Amino acid sequence: MIGKSAKDCSEYQAGNCGEKLSDIEVAWLAGIFEGEGSIYMGARSQRTTTIVMVDEDVIHRVQKLFPAPRGIWRQEGRY
Repeated sequence: MIGKSAKDCSEYQAGNCGEKLSDIEVAWLAGIFEGEGSIYMGARSQRTTTIVMVDEDVIHRVQKLFPAPRGIWRQEGRY
């Protein structure tokens, strides 16, 4: 796992735990998620969001802006 957990920040704060995301950062994250992201609905209304890609630097930027509760996991050459 890389980066800090979302548990370290309140639900609506950016990864730096205090500053809101700028409009540009929100638009960038939305574009990445629209192109590479997925939402899964599981049992008991559990929701899981994922972004799968091979660009490690992009994944690290996503993690910095919007920390993943379970962190970053590498699988089969992808993040």
